[in-house]
Amino acid sequence: MGRAWGRALLSAGIAALHARGAQSVTLGVDSGAAAPLTLYRSAGFTEIDRLELWEAQAGRQIAGVEHLRHQSDAVGLQAA
Repeated sequence: MGRAWGRALLSAGIAALHARGAQSVTLGVDSGAAAPLTLYRSAGFTEIDRLELWEAQAGRQIAGVEHLRHQSDAVGLQAA
C-alpha cells in the first residue's frame, strides 16, 4: 500500500503550475499503466488523445500512450 507521496507530489505540481498561470497541464502515460492512470484521473485529468503503436507483421498492438489534460478550473487532489 502506498503512502500517498505520488498523490501529494502531483497535487503540489498541479497547484504550482496553475499558480504560475498555466491554464492546463498535459501529460502522456503508458496506456497499460493502470495505477498512474487511476491517480491522474482521480486528480481531474481527462483523456484528450490516444496513440496506439502496432506491429505490422503480427498485426498486434505493441504500445499505447494516453494524453491527459488537467484544466485549471478542475477539482484538485486532496492528499490522502
